[in-house]
Amino acid sequence: MLRSVVGEETQLKATEDRLLRRDTEIGVIIGKVLDHRAFVYTLVPTPPTDSGQSPCRIVTNNKKSKNDKGSSSGSKSTLNSPPLTVDMEWVGEHARQVSRMLLGGMNVVGIYILASQDSFKASTPILCQTIKSVAISNQNRHQDQQLLLHISNQNPRRWICRICSLSSTNTTSNLHPCDFKMAKLLPSLNSFTSTYNFQFRLPIFSEPHNPCTFKDAIQSAITFLAEELKLSKALIDGNLVTEDMQFNTEGAHEVELLSPFMNEPPELGKSSEVYGHVIFSGTVRALAYLGSRTSMSQVISDIKTDIITSLQCRLDIISEEIEGDAGLPLTDVEKESNNISVDKSESQLILCEMRKPCSILFPKRVFIPLLSNVFICDYLKQLETFEDVKDHCKEMWSMEVPAKSKMLELEKEANDVIGKSLWNWDVCDSASAAHRSTTVADCGNGNKNDYRSRHLNLNILAITICIVLLSAFTAWVIKYFKKA
Repeated sequence: MLRSVVGEETQLKATEDRLLRRDTEIGVIIGKVLDHRAFVYTLVPTPPTDSGQSPCRIVTNNKKSKNDKGSSSGSKSTLNSPPLTVDMEWVGEHARQVSRMLLGGMNVVGIYILASQDSFKASTPILCQTIKSVAISNQNRHQDQQLLLHISNQNPRRWICRICSLSSTNTTSNLHPCDFKMAKLLPSLNSFTSTYNFQFRLPIFSEPHNPCTFKDAIQSAITFLAEELKLSKALIDGNLVTEDMQFNTEGAHEVELLSPFMNEPPELGKSSEVYGHVIFSGTVRALAYLGSRTSMSQVISDIKTDIITSLQCRLDIISEEIEGDAGLPLTDVEKESNNISVDKSESQLILCEMRKPCSILFPKRVFIPLLSNVFICDYLKQLETFEDVKDHCKEMWSMEVPAKSKMLELEKEANDVIGKSLWNWDVCDSASAAHRSTTVADCGNGNKNDYRSRHLNLNILAITICIVLLSAFTAWVIKYFKKA
């Protein structure tokens, strides 16, 4: 159970000055939960809805009940206090988008609300439901306790933090008070970076009633990587991390992960007929922020989580983009090249229907400065530029990225998916895509279809040699008879 919450003094004071011009506001809390303490680094306001309305507003009711005439002033103030109307789905979607842009060691840990004391009391049930919606939407789903930070819109400003237990079914009694104070947290944060390279192959088997899709294949690959990372050892600045290792130095540190020898990845199907395989390879640049008193096990755990979360976010972005194109008919050229008559989304997702080479580029991770020495990340898709990243930051974080601000593009090569043919599906980095397109046979070692391909190549070679020898013999016979 959380007992205390510490907020970043500089950021929260700046937020308090900004809120002087507003009556109501709702947003998400960016922080970290460790054991019995929680840390709040910054607050991110939820943007207006698509219709331009605020996601949190006061609903006034001018009609007064006759029963209110005989009530006391205190009870009358409580009964007539205007409640808050909160767009829970919109706040949850905002939390999901923001959580994608967070690095290791930082999560969406709750919501904050700017309102009067009476409106806050009248809106407790809907605020608790909003917290649960946020917890389901963001990447920190395993955390059972979330924060509800209430900022009074009356002078003087009061900050009151409560703990919301997600396991409780009673929306009125699952809020618990806790100690809240402010301190300077950001200067004490240490950064840990890691470059993780991976490459392995997943065989794809035919499943007539349940065909393997692109998302299924990559999801299985990410799951296998997560299991592999759990067993990997780590080096920090060249020193092997042990359980009793103490961390005292400050600043930036490099983490190297040593993957163990694993068994073969899971097979994507149960049928004996092999349709092909997926080669999943690439590079992820991971980054995590933690305090100086953080244990080594927490550092390594956050780095590993950041790697898997980054891959999962890219898969979700690609899947959402493909699903958004659902229903678009194929052109005549696409129908002829694919030799199928299905929607564009299905032709890109179902692996066994691929007839021609196909390439799907994974988004590239870039880093954007947020607070002093702290960065957030975003993902660049094809044809997107840094201007698109700035617009995304403005929309999701209500922050203006300065023109002179340097965005870090640490992943030099993006990950992409290359489909060679019906028998070969590769997930590889774009740098070697052109090379792999000329060496399809080498990608399929170990399955039945590659054996057939090699066997066919040997037959063609033998026939060619026989034709050459027969031609040479025929030429010699003709020349001999001419001399005779």
